[in-house]
Amino acid sequence: ENWKKLKSLKSSAKISQQGMVIPVVLLQKLPNKQRIDSDFQGQKFVQAYNGKEGWIINPFLQSTEATMLAGDDLKELEDQMTFNNPLIDYKKKGNTVEFEGTETIEGTEYDIVKLTRKTGSVHYYLFAKGDTLKVILRRTVLSGPMKGQTGETYLSDYRSVGDLMMPFFVLNKVQGQTVNEVKVENWEIDPEIEDSRFDFPTK
Repeated sequence: ENWKKLKSLKSSAKISQQGMVIPVVLLQKLPNKQRIDSDFQGQKFVQAYNGKEGWIINPFLQSTEATMLAGDDLKELEDQMTFNNPLIDYKKKGNTVEFEGTETIEGTEYDIVKLTRKTGSVHYYLFAKGDTLKVILRRTVLSGPMKGQTGETYLSDYRSVGDLMMPFFVLNKVQGQTVNEVKVENWEIDPEIEDSRFDFPTK
């Protein structure tokens, strides 16, 4: 019930990847908005989605101007949107859910729930038996050099934030190989966030 009342989230974290530690700020807002900001080595990275359009500023690809996302890149961004938890009231959202059995990973047995979104995208949620706060999200990467491969997000180190239990450690893998680790420093529940923060910037 507390998740149903949630309207927005803000988190600050550090991503460890390829020997680098990258600070990021994540903004999320109902119904389906998200923005990631990072300043690293003097370079500003932004990726945002306003519920309809996605855009990016990626200086690491020699692009310091905002660029609209399209095709598979936009589909990948849309598929990552999980703030409005697709399992909660899944029928109202046009999603379907099926129990897919169990799987043992690193000695832990998980129940597997298959979620098919109304878009046709399929996500698998793996819940550890006896520990519902040990969760793995499994999905197919839709764009980039890892397109078509299986991505897994391991959520752990849950702590109480207000009336919610929030993960403070996230491990991302593709085809079983670690891509990055995310250590969350803090969560803010229902901060005021202007809708314009998610829109494509106009000069």
